[in-house]
Parts: sequence; C-alpha cells; structure tokens
Amino acid sequence: MNRTLPVDDIQNFVKIIGINNQAWNLLLGRDVIHFVLGRGEFISVNKNYTVITVGYSSNGSTYINPVNYERKLFVKEFRKIDPPFSMREIFEFIQPEEEEKRKRLSNRLLEIFRKDFLNAYSLYKTKYFTDISITDFQDLKVNFVKDTVQHYLNFEPDSEQAAAIGEVEGHVQVVARAGSGKTSTLINRAIFLQQHCGVKTNEMLLLAFNRDAVEKIRKDLTEQLSDNHIPHILTFHALAYALVHPEYNL
Repeated sequence: MNRTLPVDDIQNFVKIIGINNQAWNLLLGRDVIHFVLGRGEFISVNKNYTVITVGYSSNGSTYINPVNYERKLFVKEFRKIDPPFSMREIFEFIQPEEEEKRKRLSNRLLEIFRKDFLNAYSLYKTKYFTDISITDFQDLKVNFVKDTVQHYLNFEPDSEQAAAIGEVEGHVQVVARAGSGKTSTLINRAIFLQQHCGVKTNEMLLLAFNRDAVEKIRKDLTEQLSDNHIPHILTFHALAYALVHPEYNL
C-alpha cells in the first residue's frame, strides 16, 4: 500500500482507519463535501465517536445550523475531504494505538494459552480474529509451545516440532527424515497434552511400528512421568491383535 497517495474520499478513509475510533479526530478542521448539496462543511465528532456534527460554513469559520449524523449515515451522505490526507499521515496517527492494542491482545492470548490451551483457538475465533491475524495467532501459539516445552520438558523443539506438539484442533501428519526428531516430538506432545492441557492418561494412545520403539517411548515417558501416568503404548500389530480379540482388555 502506497502511503504517499492522497486520501480525499470519506469511504476510503473509513476503510483505512477500521475500528480505530479516535482516528475520526483527524477530520476535525477539514471540509467535507456533501454528496447531494455539493457544499463545503466543517465537522466535529462527539466524545463517543458515534455522531458527526456538521456545520455549514458561510465565511470559513462560522457554523450555521449544525446537524448531527450517525457515523453510518455520514459515510453514506458525504464524499470528499479537503484538504486530503496522505496515507502516511493516517498511519502515523493510528499505528501506535493499534500496536499497543495488538500487544495487549497478544498478552491476553498468551494468558489463555497458559490457562485453557485446548479452547484457545475457539476463543480466538470468537473474540480476537478481527484484531489478530491467523498467522500472528499461530506464531504466538508456536512460540508459547516452544518456550513451555523447553522450560519444563528439557526439549528444544524447532517451530515445526512445536506446531506438531501444540496442535489440538485437527489431525497432524509429521513427515521427516530418519533421525530428525519425530519420536521425540511424539513423546513431548504426549507429555504436553497431559501436563499442560489436562488430557487424561487413559484418553491417549501412542503407536509405534516395533517393540523397540515402544520400549524407547515408554522409557522416555517414564523418565518424565510416574508409572501411573504413562499412556497406552502399543505397536500397530498389538493394537490390531487386541481389536480382533475382544476378550482382551485394551
């Protein structure tokens, strides 16, 4: 977006400032042109930013018969801004407030990650998606998982591993070369879901291709968790055998 371009249209101005109420103060002292009447008029904004007061100018400084407009009606009925803005001028006004708001909401999301990780995405979609992009949300989430796992579980995941560890909204497929840390990611995902998210041990099932892998997973989990908190760990063959022999209890 070219920030040097002039903004002389009310509708474009409103699109740029978005939900920033105080940015309406930028219009103070400027003329606006009525769609129908085509005459220059001064404006002011009430303290609640819901009503625009328009005064018809007779000599450049006098208000005559001021009229109040709800903002939606004002946007429909008025068109040109004189003198126009540059987008740089508008952004210099709104960015500090927007950045402060973004930091505040980011801190709120981090608090949600700490207290209610499993429902964080639902809360984000409900309350924060208009102010925090999905990309920024995912970055916050991944960084939170990295910090949590590194601090409490003595494992330093990279961003992709952290994304796999912290994914709770859908299926996760981890594809990587041998020795890249897939098993460690699986183990730390199990611990993270149990210790941080409150997922019960009997609600988790870890599968591996052979007994050696099962024993490694069980050994690593036992070092982090007590025996009473080890989730079900089976080979695929053992799971299939148990499914076709219902007399055995999984």
